[in-house]
Amino acid sequence: MAFSSAIEACRVPDELLAGAYEGTSALHRSWIKTTLALAEAVFPALPSRSAVSIENRAAGFGSVRTETAAPWTVLLIGAGYASAVRLAAAIMPARLAGVEPIIAVWTGKPEAAPSALFAALELTGVEQVFAMPDPAPLLGELPGQGRVLAFGAADVPPLPCPCWRDRAPRIAADALPDETLVRWAHPDALPDTDGADVAYAGQIVIGDAGEPLVLGPGLEGCWLHAELTPAFFMNTRLELSVADAD
Repeated sequence: MAFSSAIEACRVPDELLAGAYEGTSALHRSWIKTTLALAEAVFPALPSRSAVSIENRAAGFGSVRTETAAPWTVLLIGAGYASAVRLAAAIMPARLAGVEPIIAVWTGKPEAAPSALFAALELTGVEQVFAMPDPAPLLGELPGQGRVLAFGAADVPPLPCPCWRDRAPRIAADALPDETLVRWAHPDALPDTDGADVAYAGQIVIGDAGEPLVLGPGLEGCWLHAELTPAFFMNTRLELSVADAD
């Protein structure tokens, strides 16, 4: 997808993206890949378009409900955001819904982005990456009702489309199986003063957060957004008609 020249001038060069991928350790890349495989295993892929037709001649009406993948998804990544696994985990449901293109906008300077973030974009097939403090002009050039996923301190302009926002998880500091790895996965983690959002192997979490995400042994560096499913990325249209009489 091509944009106006002003926006194209903000496109992150392929060389910088490739360098970020190479600059991310093989271990960290493996955790991103495991996160992608985990999401693919948990969320079934949806057809990019489906239609259900119903005709009720007794009532005199018919209907066609059509579900189509959103025409685009934009990732608004605030400067300072650094969780590559949560970014990757959010991209996968859009991929499984058949959304294309997926466009990333980093709101800081491209050279300031953590290499693992750009590596996550590479591994999820996000090829259109821009660095611009204000995403409004880019969003204004996109047609139809897409989706926006916001991360970190990214400012979201007024939108006529659904928006989902990532939030830093609350994590109990006690009995972490691999504190260094967990802190890499969630450098913005919050204390569990009022309940944790995730429990790792060996932890007992007590609080009012409801059922947390539980990551077993071997999944300490992964993430899954349980509430962000491929269905979020589907647009629904309902067509009503008068049924033909016999």
